[in-house]
Amino acid sequence: YSLIFQVLVFLAFFLAFAIPTFFVGSVVSSISSVLVPVITECRIQRPQVLGRLLGSAVVYVGVSCLLLVVLIGLFAPVVLRLSSGQSAPSELQGLAQEQLLLMLPVIVVQTLTGVLAAAYNAAGKFWFPPVTDAIGTLATLILIVTLRPVAGIASLSIGFVAGAVLHLIGLALPWRQLSIKLEFNWYIEPALAKSL
Repeated sequence: YSLIFQVLVFLAFFLAFAIPTFFVGSVVSSISSVLVPVITECRIQRPQVLGRLLGSAVVYVGVSCLLLVVLIGLFAPVVLRLSSGQSAPSELQGLAQEQLLLMLPVIVVQTLTGVLAAAYNAAGKFWFPPVTDAIGTLATLILIVTLRPVAGIASLSIGFVAGAVLHLIGLALPWRQLSIKLEFNWYIEPALAKSL
């Protein structure tokens, strides 16, 4: 590849990366700051409904993020055209759109990870979410390097999505330690409605 094309590729990736990062950063920090007190209060005062509360949080957050991903995917060409400017090369806009569409699952996965991490934090297992995050980040780097010869620029997006999925799996596998049976449902507890 020429140097100009390589620069375009990395510009496209970072332009595409900014959009999911914007949503994930704001939503996940909101979830962790708002859900931890709600889960803690429920864990202490109403432990019998904790599984239902967390199950409905997962459902509502997951469905909301899926809808957000669909909207972003539909409006991606417009958003990227506005963010990169009309004078940007069409190759940059095309690559950015491709990268954005590949990375959109990160929004859903990391937001669901935020809900599970809030449950661990509310249970006093503060060390566990950062450890699983570090493992996911390490996996991201390894996958990017490993997949680059085969997938090219797509290895960046694939690596980030796979790392996020590994982080979620890392939180989900030892879930029994929390002694909470998730009850997926559409019922929304008043405290959860207020926090959402």
